Amino acid sequence: MSAEKKSGRGRFSVKSGAASVRVSQYKDGRYFFRRKEQGRWKTIVRTQKADIETEAKLTAKIIAEQKSAVLGLPASEIHAFLAWRSEQQKATPLRIALKDYIAAKKTGAISPRYARSLDYLKTILAPLEDGNIRTVTQKDIEGILPKGEGTKARRRNNILADICTFFRWCRKRQILPDGITAPERIDRAAVPPPSKSIFTPDEIEKTFKVIPDEWRAWFAIACFAGLRTEEIQRLDWSDINLARAVIDVRAENAKTKRRRLVPIHPNLSAWLSLSVNPSGLVAPSRIDNFIRTLDGWKMNAPRHSYGSYRLAVIQDAPRLAEEMGNSVAMIRKHYAEAVHPEDGERWFAVMPPAPAKIVRANFRTGTRGK
Repeated sequence: MSAEKKSGRGRFSVKSGAASVRVSQYKDGRYFFRRKEQGRWKTIVRTQKADIETEAKLTAKIIAEQKSAVLGLPASEIHAFLAWRSEQQKATPLRIALKDYIAAKKTGAISPRYARSLDYLKTILAPLEDGNIRTVTQKDIEGILPKGEGTKARRRNNILADICTFFRWCRKRQILPDGITAPERIDRAAVPPPSKSIFTPDEIEKTFKVIPDEWRAWFAIACFAGLRTEEIQRLDWSDINLARAVIDVRAENAKTKRRRLVPIHPNLSAWLSLSVNPSGLVAPSRIDNFIRTLDGWKMNAPRHSYGSYRLAVIQDAPRLAEEMGNSVAMIRKHYAEAVHPEDGERWFAVMPPAPAKIVRANFRTGTRGK
């Protein structure tokens, strides 16, 4: 058998610009590759690896220059394109990346609301799920975003924000290359200034008269402590310390994931004393559907009212920001209603009818006892 029989040992490529040359090795240890000279193929053989690499690199350079001349492009641009195409070919289908993203997020403790938003993200991205995530364009994303007169700008922006979070997660895990992603290039829709409607002290007194007993504590905390709906839903009676006059919003229950102590004002203490329990959830179930049926109900008005009246009384935005779990800028933007300090004092003077009848409600069994 000839000593020059080819072997699979020692194969490697030598690159120069947008071209590469494949080098192989004979069984006797010599290296070789083939190149075309004057229309005929010629085998280039060298004993030393360094020598064959020099020849192969020179050949690759000539090939790259020839390609550039044919295409009318600089060799550097051809090389950049080939590198880009190579990266694109590594991409993951969007549905696989999204499946991994949702699984990663659901591994930790998340709220039911966040779990629903993840499932909805899958629905929104369904038209793109079979595509290559690296080839998704800004136009593709704009095409799946809700549109039309019936779609609120804030909802569109929220959906876009969820998509951006998903794409940033992919970039962080090198599923996408570094740099701005397609959804991040899309401008947010203009959102009208948030409604700052608040209740008057008279309106809140009338509302307390029609609130069922099981929702009274929820409503009082929303109005006179300013907690968010989701935070109240997670609140346990053990988090309420009437003796120390504070509500402990634990980190796992707070939207900001940071613990804060919210003061219990005298009127809130009086309302909570009507239904206080040693343990168990303060709100047995969501109140959303009920409150929408109330005449004159104003969306988010309890929290807006608390922020506005509290700021009017204390005149201290940083202190209020700490109480409400917001930034000072958000306090001034959303809750700084033009109300007089006297109105604030009236708000925090809304008390239960006297004499107060203390009712201990057992929401688990549906029974009550004095």
